[in-house]
Amino acid sequence: EADGSVKESFKFTQLTLIGFHLNILGRVVNGQLNNGMTKDVALNEINFIMDQLLAFQRDFGWNGLLPSFIDLSPRVAPLSPNVGFVDNVNLDGHLMIMGGALKNTSLSAPEQEIENVILNKVETYLNNQIPGWEALVNPSTGLFRGGVDGNTGDFFDFDINRFGFESRAVMATLLAYLKGRADIPDSVWTGLRGFFRFYTDRNGERIPELGTFNGSAFQDSWNGLSLDEGELGDVYENAANNA
Repeated sequence: EADGSVKESFKFTQLTLIGFHLNILGRVVNGQLNNGMTKDVALNEINFIMDQLLAFQRDFGWNGLLPSFIDLSPRVAPLSPNVGFVDNVNLDGHLMIMGGALKNTSLSAPEQEIENVILNKVETYLNNQIPGWEALVNPSTGLFRGGVDGNTGDFFDFDINRFGFESRAVMATLLAYLKGRADIPDSVWTGLRGFFRFYTDRNGERIPELGTFNGSAFQDSWNGLSLDEGELGDVYENAANNA
């Protein structure tokens, strides 16, 4: 509004944004980022957010997975029943990145106590989601479905693979965590399905172009903006190449 207030209809958030915010807070604690926050303030904010996520998961989760968009006013509730794969995997990947940042930080004894509480909450949250990740696997394709209507249980009519979508790097961190904990086939990572768009040249010939799953450049650029894949080392590079 002109007076600087936020319209009620704009008071919502998204799982991807929550995850990126937690990633930033983890980097503040680790000393990689200076935004004026102290370690204590950042740790307490992370702990508060984890409490909210666990409560939302308890009240509105679908097999532990969350609706992609969250209404914040007049009360915290799903903005829609859609439980999207992409937003859930984004949040989970950034949760683990944040946890890794905390583990690799020199903390005082009181700060370590908060760190342990946070890490336990992260583990509880991720473990609660295992039934959801297992249920999202499409047995016909071996890939993750794009999502599900949390009210009806109807799955989205498309599958997601790591080829040409925004969550490639964070998906790798989630699958590393789920390995040995969940019944997830390797095909969700190794099964690659290209997305093609066509344009017609002046001779009327249709030319296929390799693109992202929804055609947007964002799907390629977000991987580099949210996580430097070059920092993940040879193990990730080999996995990315299906080696």
